[in-house]
Amino acid sequence: MAHDLTLTRIGMAEHAYPAPSRNLLSEQQRRRPRPMPKHGEVRIGYRSPEGQTIMAYTESELATIRAEELANKLFEQQQRKADNAAKVAKQMAEIDGWAHKA
Repeated sequence: MAHDLTLTRIGMAEHAYPAPSRNLLSEQQRRRPRPMPKHGEVRIGYRSPEGQTIMAYTESELATIRAEELANKLFEQQQRKADNAAKVAKQMAEIDGWAHKA
């Protein structure tokens, strides 16, 4: 004997929530959190006692500087790895040459 699906909890749960109507969906869209609007960056600086104006970096400039520094560090690491691999290969070739001579 098969159970009637309407008598199960799953069948009852289908009717526990309203069907998503256009009003409900638009209300959910209104309630969702919105990202903060992006405003123009402000450059901050100060004037030294000698009369020279010193300007600070903006956030985007700092981000590009950090990205360039990270790229340089990664490039240097790759170069060091390649140099070490070349040295090891050269030493291994020399050791293999001596081993074949003996």
